[in-house]
Amino acid sequence: MKKQLLIVTLFLASCYHNLSKAQSCMESTAQEYIQNSDMKILFRNGGDMFWDGSSQAQYAVPYVYNSNNQTHSIFAGGTWMGAYDPGGNLLLAAQTYRSSGNDYWAGPIDEATGMVYDCAGFDRIWKVQRWAIEQHIADYNDNGVIDGPVNPSILQWPGRNNPDFLAQMGFPLLVNQDLAPFYDANNNGIYDPMGGDYPVFENGNPNAIAEEILWSVFNDNGNLHTQSNGQALKVEVQQTAYLFSCSNDPLLNKTLFVKHKVINRNPIKLRDYYYGVWLDFDMGCFADDYIGSIPSKNTIYAYNADNNDDNPCGSVGVSGYGTNPPVQAVTILNHDLAHSIYHVNSSSNPMGDPTSSIGYYRLLSGKFIDGTPLTQGGSGYNPNDPNATLTNHVFPDNPNNPLGWSMYTQNLSGLDQRIIGSVYKDSLLPGETFIVDLAYSYHRDPDSNHVQNVNLMEQQIDLVQQYYDNNFALTGCAQPTFCTSNCVYPGDANNNGIDNDFDILEMGLKYGGSAVARTQIGDHWMPHTPPTPIINAYVDANGDNTVDTLDLIVNKDNWEKTHSLYTGAVEGFNTVGTDLFFERYYNSSSLPISLAKDTVVLLNGYAVLDVNFGDAVQNITDLHGVTFRVNYDETTLNLQGIGNNPVFGLGYSNLDNGWLDDDGAPVHARMILEDGRIHYVGTRLNQVNYTGGGKIGRLIFKVDANAPINAATMSTQVCFEDFKAIRADGTTISIGAECATILYRDTNYTSIQKIERAAPAISIYPNPTDYQLNIDLGTEQNVSIQLFNVLGEAVQTIKDANGIVELYKNDLAQGIYTMVVEFENGTKSSHKVVFN
Repeated sequence: MKKQLLIVTLFLASCYHNLSKAQSCMESTAQEYIQNSDMKILFRNGGDMFWDGSSQAQYAVPYVYNSNNQTHSIFAGGTWMGAYDPGGNLLLAAQTYRSSGNDYWAGPIDEATGMVYDCAGFDRIWKVQRWAIEQHIADYNDNGVIDGPVNPSILQWPGRNNPDFLAQMGFPLLVNQDLAPFYDANNNGIYDPMGGDYPVFENGNPNAIAEEILWSVFNDNGNLHTQSNGQALKVEVQQTAYLFSCSNDPLLNKTLFVKHKVINRNPIKLRDYYYGVWLDFDMGCFADDYIGSIPSKNTIYAYNADNNDDNPCGSVGVSGYGTNPPVQAVTILNHDLAHSIYHVNSSSNPMGDPTSSIGYYRLLSGKFIDGTPLTQGGSGYNPNDPNATLTNHVFPDNPNNPLGWSMYTQNLSGLDQRIIGSVYKDSLLPGETFIVDLAYSYHRDPDSNHVQNVNLMEQQIDLVQQYYDNNFALTGCAQPTFCTSNCVYPGDANNNGIDNDFDILEMGLKYGGSAVARTQIGDHWMPHTPPTPIINAYVDANGDNTVDTLDLIVNKDNWEKTHSLYTGAVEGFNTVGTDLFFERYYNSSSLPISLAKDTVVLLNGYAVLDVNFGDAVQNITDLHGVTFRVNYDETTLNLQGIGNNPVFGLGYSNLDNGWLDDDGAPVHARMILEDGRIHYVGTRLNQVNYTGGGKIGRLIFKVDANAPINAATMSTQVCFEDFKAIRADGTTISIGAECATILYRDTNYTSIQKIERAAPAISIYPNPTDYQLNIDLGTEQNVSIQLFNVLGEAVQTIKDANGIVELYKNDLAQGIYTMVVEFENGTKSSHKVVFN
């Protein structure tokens, strides 16, 4: 019997290692802020949070709009986990700073296959705000039907089997797998916004509506663990962050809540499992921080070493809290704190940074990286004291106690420490869910010193725990009310439902103008009540009574955010013409041989396009501003020379002010990048027209080494789209644009090479169109075609299609649609199409 059990155990361990072979997910890039009037905090989706991935802390509390001295209480945080498999192998995933590597990747794990599902598609953080949910509930409650515009954030929410998700996001959800939490109004187990369902932070709770909710999902099985060098646990982590807005409750207004729903997608039991929260507290100035723990309250915290948090800190861009500095705490709300320990910022110190999976696990289990247990007294690292008392928690005594063990009483300065608080579970079974709820709370009495604020924190975290235990019954919470008509959304200057480059043209027309200040000044994307009179209320994005550079910044901060007026209609034009054109740049003495200098570009070669708007012969007359998009196939072309990485003697890919300011006029111009698309806008700020033309800038493309090849010479196009030019009186200038065709080839091409795609390639033309789309299906048979509008509604369906299919606009509204094509072999592809 024992032998049979051993065989089964070894078999399961073998299965685990076969299933745990690394996939090829790329590093997550998703970032999103969560915000109320007192906090603005950045989240990421790779197991780390609260920093920008470079060098800046992004846990601003208290947040002060447009402050040059923004203070932060946390620099970075991360999620750590460790366990052993039945064969005794250590499994470990941890994240600190991305420069050290990655252990987590975006996306859920398919419970049927054990593989990561669409890590690229799920490299996103979904966000929904209270005002949007309340609008949605009111619409449903008035007659039991959703008959008004639905905010896209609600339609896009990745709740179970959301029928609108594919049309909204361009990729399908996992079928019958629980993801983002929601309130199920009709109790059918499916997230259906049109049936009255809405996002919440706690599944099934109709009252779990916070000021803002973020949701994302990551896993530790998407690639090799380059941070910890550990083997994958094969877990999925669904991350929900939420905060409230209570103007009469400063404590709740400065507390962030984070829920981690950990799911064991491994077919084996994980034993001696630890979940850990890793924190690099930087209480304003990082040089004088102390840490502590309160085991009885399941809390770790940071405070200042003295009563003056230096301001400035001595580090460029870092601001301190000044005198009477605050305390930042993190409380585990639903589990006991098993261990708390720290490590210092050092690669050689035995108390320093972990460099192996066992080092991370030792910290999770309350030991230093060399295996030395934590003991009371001094720094806690006392390997040469045989009488030292073992302990599970570091610095557990209040620093106001002169006889207690704290960093303050031990005068431990200059350690530059990071703290880990962990939760223990003896085993995590296959398919089991383990939820950890965390509260990040800020505590400051301006009349109390640094250690007196520790006393305040000890009292107030009990209140935070009560909020959680009472299911956030916010009785007496004064939540702000939202505008319901003619509302101002900061950055949407033309009030059409979306913040984008077209709004910059409006701001340029009114630049320097005045308005009546709003009640709430700032950049927070929400429906603000417009002032009276309403003149310039929409172009005054931040509501401070002046149309200036701050409003241009607000537009960029809220770029492409939407509200209920958004229909997806194209704002610009797509007329063929020669006003906007590309001029191919072929030759330079600085080009190495590897760069193509002829018409046909080799794989890994470069195509250089100079962007022009008019020229010395064909001027654009009476111009005030222009915006356009440049569209290209990202599977074929990669944009090069961005930021501080010029390409040899070619310089940068950059669209700058160009000729718009060559007479000395003030100009605002910018270029924003997204996958396969470049957004440009330039506007004069003096309301004086300009006549001229010429080069705007240069784009440098590199042909991808894996570009599709099925002929000796291939072609791809780079095109202008959605363009608009205006005069200083606001009237539109009629312009047209032309595409550039780039030919490329593979010198090793043979006729047996084929394009490998997840779904067969098809051709859709013309796109955009005024009347009819032609869909060339090639040799594919029995194809199903569906067209969805921006609300996720199927507006046309064609079944059993083949050959060239004609799809007519008929009475469809102008705008962007999603076409989903399903092939006979079961594969699908999604395409954006535009009807003018």
